[in-house]
Amino acid sequence: MNSSWKTKFYVSLFFVLAAVYFVLPNFYHGSEETGIGKFLPATALRLGLDLQGGIHMVLGIDLDRALLNEAESLAYQIKKRAENDGLVFSGFHKSLDTTQMEADFASAEDKEKFETMITEYFPSLEVSSYGTKKFNSDRAISIDVRKDRLNQIEKETIDQALETLRNRLDEFGVSEPSIVAKGKNRIIVQLPGMDDPDRAREILSKTAILEFQLVSDEVPAADVAAWLGKAYDEVGNDAPLADIQRQLFDKLPNHVELLFEEIVDPTTGEVARTPYIVSRELRISGENLEDARMTQDQYGMPAVSIRFNNEGTKEFADLTQEGIGKQLAIVLDDKIVSAPVVQAHITGGESQITFGSGIRPRNEIFQEAKDLALVLRSGALPAPIEILENRTVGPSLGKDSIEKGLQAILFGFVLIILFMMVYYRGSGLIANIALTINLIFVVACLGMLNATLTLPGIAGILVSIGMAVDANIIIFERIREELYSGRPVKGAIELGYERAHETILDSNLTTIMTGLILFYFGTGPIKGFAVTLIFGLIANYITALWFTRLGFQWWIERKQAKTLSI
Repeated sequence: MNSSWKTKFYVSLFFVLAAVYFVLPNFYHGSEETGIGKFLPATALRLGLDLQGGIHMVLGIDLDRALLNEAESLAYQIKKRAENDGLVFSGFHKSLDTTQMEADFASAEDKEKFETMITEYFPSLEVSSYGTKKFNSDRAISIDVRKDRLNQIEKETIDQALETLRNRLDEFGVSEPSIVAKGKNRIIVQLPGMDDPDRAREILSKTAILEFQLVSDEVPAADVAAWLGKAYDEVGNDAPLADIQRQLFDKLPNHVELLFEEIVDPTTGEVARTPYIVSRELRISGENLEDARMTQDQYGMPAVSIRFNNEGTKEFADLTQEGIGKQLAIVLDDKIVSAPVVQAHITGGESQITFGSGIRPRNEIFQEAKDLALVLRSGALPAPIEILENRTVGPSLGKDSIEKGLQAILFGFVLIILFMMVYYRGSGLIANIALTINLIFVVACLGMLNATLTLPGIAGILVSIGMAVDANIIIFERIREELYSGRPVKGAIELGYERAHETILDSNLTTIMTGLILFYFGTGPIKGFAVTLIFGLIANYITALWFTRLGFQWWIERKQAKTLSI
């Protein structure tokens, strides 16, 4: 045998053995830390929701809330910047329902300086000098967020929500979740192997926006109680916070807002709301949170200890220095968790969230503290999320799907092998060996890429196997034609591969392009089908044009054959 053939053989053998090595974890079910398991790679195929069972959720994200949050932040920055520049407002109004802001000035000079400030420091805003709804003045102007910035915020909100949800599920311990965006404001979440939909819903839907706001004492409690009484008459005692805030919007100063601490009676289930007036300006957010861990409070009850990074530590120190002797409201998702009195200037950047004493069972508080620490560590969602659909797929369906899918692959594989052996005889044996290698390569590639095998993915493997056989048939028929024309075996094989190559390349390439389009535009099952189809076609091209040709070369070199079993 010549050295060229030997080189090709050893190169091919190396890649086949490497592929087998990556496929082996699919057949080993022992511990990864003992025995042979510690020598195997983590390339076992992951089963999708349709095969393993689990939870399927459709989440809706409130993009309007994200836009309003951005406008709220910009309003605070504008007032802070204007104050630093010595500008004086006659009035400033931020709409509750839109991103629009309105400002009025005592002088035309301040108005002109303000417009210059907006242009220089706030490029995402645009100014309109055509009067406002709130102020009847020729020195009043409207400010709004630019359309392109609003579109950008919506995209960033979806991207951040996807990342945050992935972080939460990683912390939660869900094995290989699938999280994809769908449409403008939908997210599809699939949790294979998970069977606790209530806890999954709790983990995923919690926005986890943590803030620390100083409680304001400038609004008399009697006034707040009177205003709330009228608000409850208008919208009801159980009305959402936003509806109640809207009723009190014109009564409260712009730099404060109303929030509630809610306590649920475990016996009756009734919610008792305690109102607080908190500062919009003397506040810090939890975006600089570094860590959150479940601990115990001074009474031995579950609590969550949080720690800020360097920037957050400085902000928290400034806030507690400002608030010595005042209540500091710890706000989670617009609800006050607790409001302890600041006893001293806190410089260590650490705080604790408690859940009250013995009102609820300890195990319930324990689970709440554990989940809260988890969502705080993984980061806040940029906007509230609503569970639009929640379905549980039973494992029996997955088991049945796996069995039927494997039966389909094995049945099709055996039929193809028998056909090739009967119709092409010795050459069919070479094709069958290449077909087996093809299947090994596909499984190895999927494992190395941590791909998830779904029922449509199994269908993709079946289609690629069919096309692999088709490629071999094209080659063999070309070789037959050359043999019938009187060419010697070696020449017939060379010409057969040369003339079949272009047809096989064209067929596989166009189908791969179709698969790429399906992968790019498709979601879920369609992506699963596209992935296995693409890898199957790539493996098909290699095995049909390299491994079968190598088999023929071995036969000719070893047997010095004058005829070919085809």
